[in-house]
Amino acid sequence: LTSTTNPFFDGPYTVGLGGPKDDEKITLEVWDFDENSADDLLETITLDLAQESESGTRTMEFVSGASITLTWKIKGREGEGSGGGEDGDTTLEVRRMALAAPAGASGSPGVLMTGKSRNTQVRWAAQHGKASPEWLDLRTMVYD
Repeated sequence: LTSTTNPFFDGPYTVGLGGPKDDEKITLEVWDFDENSADDLLETITLDLAQESESGTRTMEFVSGASITLTWKIKGREGEGSGGGEDGDTTLEVRRMALAAPAGASGSPGVLMTGKSRNTQVRWAAQHGKASPEWLDLRTMVYD
């Protein structure tokens, strides 16, 4: 359209604000946190929470033979009565995170969790001298 003050667009049109949301996915990255050199990414796994219940525990195996166990509660899902975060956000409460390293593993791994649709992150710092750490402190993350 050029040189018109009354443009006409034959519709109908659907307009979405903000684009589509990613599914209820989180990524868990296991890092070897080094004091004197760059940290090393050891493993990555993605968990689709849309396939999981509102609360639960799941152990996921990594390629290396290590595993990670996550215990959670989801708040604010559509159609589920539990309140979420502000403005109808969906929040993930992680109640327990545990790494089980393969035999002979050393180092001090930590975990970085990322909510895919909001790119929000929560970090569990390395517990020095523990190749198979466990974290029991409650962490909350808005992820959708």
